[in-house]
Amino acid sequence: MAALRSRHAASALAAVGTVTLALRLPGLWAPGSGALVTALLELALAAGLVLTAAVGRRRAEAPHEREPTRPRTGPAIAAGVLLALAALLVILWELYWAGELPTEFTVDRFTGGRSVVKPALAPPPGWLSVIAVGLYGTAAVSCLLRARHSRAFGLLAAALLAAGGAAGVARAVRSETLPRLGDLTSAGAADVLTAVFELLAGLAVLVLLAGRGVPAPPGPHPAAGALPPAPPHPRPPGW
Repeated sequence: MAALRSRHAASALAAVGTVTLALRLPGLWAPGSGALVTALLELALAAGLVLTAAVGRRRAEAPHEREPTRPRTGPAIAAGVLLALAALLVILWELYWAGELPTEFTVDRFTGGRSVVKPALAPPPGWLSVIAVGLYGTAAVSCLLRARHSRAFGLLAAALLAAGGAAGVARAVRSETLPRLGDLTSAGAADVLTAVFELLAGLAVLVLLAGRGVPAPPGPHPAAGALPPAPPHPRPPGW
C-alpha cells in the first residue's frame, strides 16, 4: 500500500525487505526441503524489495512531487522511548534465560539446534530476539532523531511489538494466569506484564506515528521578473 500511494515508499520497502531477510535467514539451515524452498523464495523476494528501494529512490524534482515528512517532535520522542524500553525488555529476558538454561540450550536458542522445539518456518527464539532488539533499537533512534525513515521502521516495529504482546496476553487469558497474577512466581508475573506492556506500547506507537508528519518547508520563491516554471504534462490532480 505504501509503495503505491505514499511518499515513504522507499523507506517502507527497505524496512520490510531488511526485516524479512533477517528473519528468514535461519531457514537456510532448517531441516526439510519445504522449509528450505520457502526460505529461499522469501529471501529472494526480500532482496528484491531492498534492491527496488535502493535503485528507485531519488529526490523530488518536479514542483508537485513531495519529500517524505519528518514525524512531529512530541509523538516521535514518545514513540522512541517506548521502542527503546521494548528493546531493553527483550535484552533483559535473554539475559535471564542465559542464566537459567544450560549453555547448550542457550546456544541452540540462537542457532536453532535440536534442543529447540519450534514450527519449521519459525526463526529460533534467540535469533528472533536479536532481530527484535535491532529493529526496535533502530526505530527508536530514528524516532528520537526524527529521521525521514523513522515512520516506516517505527510502524513496522510497532506492528511486530503489538502482535507479540497480543500473543502473550492471549496465552495468559487462555491459561487463566492474568487474573491470578499475584499467585505466580516473579518470572511468571514478569512474563505476563511484559506481554501487556508490549501490546499497549505497540498500539501506542502505531497511533503516535500514524498521524501526518511535519509539512515540508515551502521552496524558494522565484526571483523578481522571473517567469514561473511551465506546468507539467499531464498536469497532476489539483494543479
